[in-house]
Order: sequence, then structure tokens, then C-alpha cells
Amino acid sequence: MIHLRNLVQPDLVLGGNVLSLSLEQLQRQGIAGLILDVDDTLVSMHSRQISVELRQWIETLRPQLQICW
Repeated sequence: MIHLRNLVQPDLVLGGNVLSLSLEQLQRQGIAGLILDVDDTLVSMHSRQISVELRQWIETLRPQLQICW
């Protein structure tokens, strides 16, 4: 039986900024998709906008990875 908690358990935990991750690093880890926690993690809780840098990073990875955010 597959438990939901096993499906959403992280395969990679970063010690730094997510923007430093490259497609090559993710592929080397065998990661085919990302679930990004936006609220107060990638974006301030009081903001409704993501940074230009974050948007560019997501758009760079999107053709090769499944991304949910």
C-alpha cells in the first residue's frame, strides 16, 4: 500500500537558495518533478508576486520537469 506521506516526502532538501539548482543537478538526482511551496518560502507571505529571477528559473526548468506551485 502506498501512503500519501511517502508521495510528498522530499527527495532533495536544500541548504541554500533554490535558484542555485540547475536542471542538470535535478536530472542527476533522478528528479522529474518539483512541488514548490510558494507561501512564505519562495515568496514573502505578504506578497502576491514572485521575483523575476524565480519566474525565469521556473520557466527554464518547466520544459523538462513537472512543476507544481
